[in-house]
Amino acid sequence: MMAFGLELDVKRTSELFCAPDADVSFLSSDNVIFKLHSTYFKATSEILEAPEDSFFGDEAAPLPECAKVLEILFQFIEPPSGRTNYHQPSVVDLDKNLFFDLAEAAEKYMVYGAMNTCLTRMTTMVHWDSFRVLNYAARHGYKKLADDAAESCLENINAIKEAVSKLTAPGILPQWILYYNMWKKTGAQATEIFANSLNSNSACHVWPRLYATYLRAINTSPSRVHSRLYHKLEDHIKPCKIKGCDCHSTAVNSDNPKTRQWTEQIRMLDENMPKFSSVLNW
Repeated sequence: MMAFGLELDVKRTSELFCAPDADVSFLSSDNVIFKLHSTYFKATSEILEAPEDSFFGDEAAPLPECAKVLEILFQFIEPPSGRTNYHQPSVVDLDKNLFFDLAEAAEKYMVYGAMNTCLTRMTTMVHWDSFRVLNYAARHGYKKLADDAAESCLENINAIKEAVSKLTAPGILPQWILYYNMWKKTGAQATEIFANSLNSNSACHVWPRLYATYLRAINTSPSRVHSRLYHKLEDHIKPCKIKGCDCHSTAVNSDNPKTRQWTEQIRMLDENMPKFSSVLNW
């Protein structure tokens, strides 16, 4: 609405939180008023509380979050006006950006139900939005989630580039790059062990292909030191036909003494890698 050349802020009241007997009102960043009952705050939030003066009508305490975020967040505090047989909202199908905004608001105002729900959802997002999950976990002190997300970040083929643009939590970028370089060093050591175990028969075609497969895995993700070592190699590498060459059976048979020797060395490298949380000194 325009008046005398000036744009006026037009406020509206949320359809979900509009109880006439509410004693507290909050205003979203996009001018939506939410009317709540302060009696719910103590049991549901560590931070939210009734302002010193009660707010009614268009007089409301401003919050920096938009209405979409607050509308979901407040449903973890009290049932919407006039609702019966009420269930707290699901966050599974939320737009990704809206979900992360909600998760941050839940932590900011310490809304217990929303915090737990968002954390549970984050654990399922580790492998497809690992950098944003790592930001969230590091910012709010979720150790196990940070460890899982940090390692999942290594799977990105453009890991360093993605990290520079997406790891925005204070102090997290240099620590993750240190963690990345630790894995790269471990990958180089594992590659050397693998190379030293190659069959000396120069005519053998299996070992060079195994080595190339392993190098590709390590270069794609340094965290693949052990887990991708000989997974399903028998499905795509044919046995060597050179008489007396045991390369194929050695590669895919974990009961073979030769296999156990070099895979155990690599497994120990993998196991001795510190968790990301230890790099952060949590």
